[in-house]
Amino acid sequence: MFKKLLVLTILTLLSSPIVAQEGSDEYELRSNEKMGWIIDKDGKKIEGVVKLIGTEETPWENQLKVKFIAFDEINKEKKRKDKSLKR
Repeated sequence: MFKKLLVLTILTLLSSPIVAQEGSDEYELRSNEKMGWIIDKDGKKIEGVVKLIGTEETPWENQLKVKFIAFDEINKEKKRKDKSLKR
């Protein structure tokens, strides 16, 4: 009985880190980012992420500056730094 419990416990502990390290290949959007697309001068549609500079209180700032990152330019292997913890 003790051996069965020990084996079951060991198998459970060994399998949990495997599940916990499962990664996601999708790009995780932040609160100021939206999925979108642009059309270049040649008429080609490029899909990617639009970073909005303005907020809900100041949406007119989006008329001055908006950043666009094409999906092809996003490096999925590189980890994103969390900039929400500013000191």
